[in-house]
Amino acid sequence: MPKVIEGVRHIVLMAVYGFELRDRVRERMSGLVAVDVSSPYLSSGVWVQGELRLKQSLPLHVGTEARDIYDESPLSLNFASNWASANQPISMRSLLQRYAVRNESVIFASELPPSWDYSPQDYISINLVLAVPPQQVRYVPSAWEMLKVAWMQVLSFIIPVWLVLRSLKSFAYDNQLVDTYIVPNLPPLSEM
Repeated sequence: MPKVIEGVRHIVLMAVYGFELRDRVRERMSGLVAVDVSSPYLSSGVWVQGELRLKQSLPLHVGTEARDIYDESPLSLNFASNWASANQPISMRSLLQRYAVRNESVIFASELPPSWDYSPQDYISINLVLAVPPQQVRYVPSAWEMLKVAWMQVLSFIIPVWLVLRSLKSFAYDNQLVDTYIVPNLPPLSEM
């Protein structure tokens, strides 16, 4: 007969996942979901639902290749690095602070309170539902994109102005608002 686990009252979950931006800005990065939930009674599982929201300190730069500066897991450490030696002993708090100061990070925002499972089981069940809604990504456009927008703005101004001036000119000459004279026998312009 399997042994029934009494249960847990507090769960701290840190999950690493990868995601990719593919539209104007291409970037591959690893994110970190940190969930800390508590139950008043012993439980055998929890269900948590929330959204992933992109947090940016500075706009992203557009490049020809996908950026992968943050593609490494936020929990992986190089113990020979300056950061690891400055933060000894390494704690969950220091790992979360290191993740939070990145230019691009993804924040988990819980939408609903956690739903606990109190049925007796021989295992602990953790269900984490992550929704990724469409989000606005700030970026620095490339020179080509700026020229394309500028060209469209110039055209949208010049074409209507040209049409108005042309119709105004033809109206003025057709209705003889401007005195015009025909001078016969003028020499050609090339001889002048």
